[in-house]
Amino acid sequence: MTKEARMWKTMAAVLAIWALAVPAAAQGGAVTITVENLRGRTGTVYATLVDAAGWEAGPARHRSRAPAGKGAGPVAVVFPGVAPGRYAVRLYLDRDGDGKLDAGLMGIPTEPYAFSNDAPARFGPPPFAAAAFDVGPAGAAQTVRLN
Repeated sequence: MTKEARMWKTMAAVLAIWALAVPAAAQGGAVTITVENLRGRTGTVYATLVDAAGWEAGPARHRSRAPAGKGAGPVAVVFPGVAPGRYAVRLYLDRDGDGKLDAGLMGIPTEPYAFSNDAPARFGPPPFAAAAFDVGPAGAAQTVRLN
């Protein structure tokens, strides 16, 4: 085999390995949100994972849900394949099964809710910066307590 043929063979092998690695890296890791303080254990936990542009009621980058389940332990909500970046999570426990966060007078939620970093809500959702966290190539994990 000539020197030029070996070079092209090596380049083809490098390109093949690169092509296999790029989709895996672009897909990202899982973000796991552990939800604590589930009172009543009925309903479904709905969660959205958003970037800064989606925080103000914009489109959710990722959506997930998990049944509240039985028992006394926390519930995990998982977002698979999240690309590295800065995100925040908003979630709620839908107790009545209507698929939305119920609110009473003046828009105050009547179902339990939470934000990543346990960012407090005062007269509306917290700012993105208070709830934001970094997601690396391997993913991330957060623990939040429902209000």
